[in-house]
Amino acid sequence: MPQRIPKVSVIIPAYNRANVLPRAIENISMKKILMVSMAFPPRFGGAAVQAVTLAKALRKRGHQIEFLTNNLKEKTTIEDYDGFKVHRLQTSEKFESKRSEALFTLKILLHSISRNDIDIIHFHSARGLEMFIFP
Repeated sequence: MPQRIPKVSVIIPAYNRANVLPRAIENISMKKILMVSMAFPPRFGGAAVQAVTLAKALRKRGHQIEFLTNNLKEKTTIEDYDGFKVHRLQTSEKFESKRSEALFTLKILLHSISRNDIDIIHFHSARGLEMFIFP
């Protein structure tokens, strides 16, 4: 009977700079990583800048990166940003609020359930509800 290899997730702390990645990830085979950030270019913030910087470093190491971000009241779209696939999810809110964050978290959950090809989900600036649903 063949042995089953357990699926392993790697947690990459958000405070790491792109050139100081944990040594553990250097020897891991290519992973498909979904990075989640409430704000993403063209809406810039610290988390968005850090997410793009980290994604570029991980891509150089052979990992495939996609982004999931909030599109507020605009329709859900899939687009390209600097060679990365970006899923922008509509939450029907004109501005960021607790309700918008809760709707975004539920959409992240639904998106994650519908995908079976993601190895790691990495949150940039996770908020309250996300920490309970994605421990």
